[in-house]
Amino acid sequence: MKSITGGQRLRKVSVTDESGNVIEMTFWPKQQHLVPRMITRRDIWALTGVVVATYYTNLQLESTPSTTIDENPIKPETERHVARLRQMPRSTLAPARQVIPVTVVKNKTIEDLKIQNRFTCLASIENIKEDMPWFYVICSICGLKMMKKAGRRGRYLYRDNDGEPKFQIRGFSHHFQA
Repeated sequence: MKSITGGQRLRKVSVTDESGNVIEMTFWPKQQHLVPRMITRRDIWALTGVVVATYYTNLQLESTPSTTIDENPIKPETERHVARLRQMPRSTLAPARQVIPVTVVKNKTIEDLKIQNRFTCLASIENIKEDMPWFYVICSICGLKMMKKAGRRGRYLYRDNDGEPKFQIRGFSHHFQA
């Protein structure tokens, strides 16, 4: 990791992910105390509460009031990941991998794609319908949306095109919309 001080207001830290991509993180004044003064190249950080932002044309992570950093975490659920990251070969900071447009990938055959066993997709959310609920219930058998029965906890009904219940069903699963 490379620590960079950007002016008097920000602290910027560049980290490398397991794919070799360099990610810049910006820490605003109220979160600068979270960043250790001494950073070594083999430190591993577990971050929570950061947001993805664009600075010029580069994506970066920015701190928020809820940002936390756990340096070299020693927790049962993270020990496996820490060991895997520590085994990564040492490398010098390098530019991110080449970005290949979707149109190029679409023109490849299945045989071409079998050779490459790992893919990364970069995408952005174009629109969020704010008037829609964050989740809805669907039938685990047929996939149709369901509505909650008034006054009954855990009971859901099918809806037809007019919004009237058709019949009752107990099996359901939650699906989140993005």
